[in-house]
Amino acid sequence: MNQKDRLLGKIVDYKNYSQILLALSTFLYLGIVIKGSSLPTGKLALLFIGAILFLLFAYFFQRARKKCEEQLGEMK
Repeated sequence: MNQKDRLLGKIVDYKNYSQILLALSTFLYLGIVIKGSSLPTGKLALLFIGAILFLLFAYFFQRARKKCEEQLGEMK
């Protein structure tokens, strides 16, 4: 397996990871919006922190995907 194929695989993986993390953060945020007033403060904070962490990880995977795309562009 050469460098080009490995970069293409990473690009696809990073894209999938970021989409999954965005979906999970959306579900957590909806949980905050829908049931936020009835949840205890500790659970509400955990949901909020989880949603933010998932968004941050999705952002980092998008940056990694962008770097791989730039490396792939340089190889062509």
